[in-house]
Amino acid sequence: MVAVVHTLPHDLALAQHRRPPTARFGAITAPTLMLAGSNSPVWMRHAARTIAETVSVGSHRELPGQEHVRADDVLAPVLREFLLG
Repeated sequence: MVAVVHTLPHDLALAQHRRPPTARFGAITAPTLMLAGSNSPVWMRHAARTIAETVSVGSHRELPGQEHVRADDVLAPVLREFLLG
């Protein structure tokens, strides 16, 4: 948890406002994969989808039965597909 504590302000802002700061993401031109677990809170799933729709080359996948922290055996094939095409 200590390694990701710096992300908490961003998580809290999303949880409170229920929407990501999309203006910042529109400038991203690199292919971007946003993942969300189907058991993650609604606001997290919505944020992932919204960001994917805002990034010029964004894509979104919802992983069935997964929480915010996904199992490696579920995550690895999705990342492999995204990175290797």
